[in-house]
Amino acid sequence: MKKEKTIKINNEEEVIYYKGKYTYRDKSYKIREWYSLCASFRTFNEEEIELRYLPFNISPSYLKEMYIKNVRIATFYSVIAPLIFFFLAGLFFLIVPPMITTEQNSKIYYYIFGAFLILGSFIIFFQYLLGKRSCFIKIRRANRYHFITKKEYQEILRIFDIHIEKEKE
Repeated sequence: MKKEKTIKINNEEEVIYYKGKYTYRDKSYKIREWYSLCASFRTFNEEEIELRYLPFNISPSYLKEMYIKNVRIATFYSVIAPLIFFFLAGLFFLIVPPMITTEQNSKIYYYIFGAFLILGSFIIFFQYLLGKRSCFIKIRRANRYHFITKKEYQEILRIFDIHIEKEKE
């Protein structure tokens, strides 16, 4: 049985995490929705961090922690999972057709399709190696994937670190 986890987000307020949902100000949010709210910035620079849909007084250290989790999960769903799926589906179409059909033309079509799927998985893999990351953000009323480069990701973490240092002072 999972226990309720209470997280302080600033001096006065707390967020409750229980069974895959975050509760803030008596409103419950799914994980993906909460991550997108914590990553939707109206203003994000070295002077200030202002969230678009949540109050501005949330701790930068908490926002950084949520942002890192957001990028990990969103990158898994939008990059890693498709990579694995395309690769395994491509292997399936390369290995299974000789066992199913004896017609040579059908086998060729399966082989070509399998090769394209494996090629797609390698393209996704190289994009990931080059630094393609993603995160959930809220745009108007919809939660969307937002792709960022590794450089942008590191810059965002650097700005969070600046605000965390200001918070400690």
